[in-house]
Amino acid sequence: MVWPGLAHGHCTRALVEAALAKQGAFVESVALEVNSVHILKSAVEAGIGPTIMPLNLARREVDEGRLIARRIDCPGLNRRVGLCVSTRMPSTPARQAVADLIRQVVSDMCLQDQWPGSHVLTAGPA
Repeated sequence: MVWPGLAHGHCTRALVEAALAKQGAFVESVALEVNSVHILKSAVEAGIGPTIMPLNLARREVDEGRLIARRIDCPGLNRRVGLCVSTRMPSTPARQAVADLIRQVVSDMCLQDQWPGSHVLTAGPA
């Protein structure tokens, strides 16, 4: 496997390894750990090993035929993403407009199936 480093506990690797551990399994061979999505995809393309990542991160390479993607259908294996803002920085109309735009784009992508397998959970405050 080619994985992101463990230092980033929010990544897909942590999610997959936790699910495997619940089943008493583990990834036997980690060929490479990298903390760059671009290097991760390049390593997979070079044949160093497979990886698990959200399809949207590799959409261009898959569309160009450089990588092959296979859907992993695992009920109960989910990841939440959220829009986070600093509590130290005062809110401004510009910051609110950007947060609203991001929220709308992500919502539209989910509703139009441009982010396969995703759905909007809630629209909390920015």
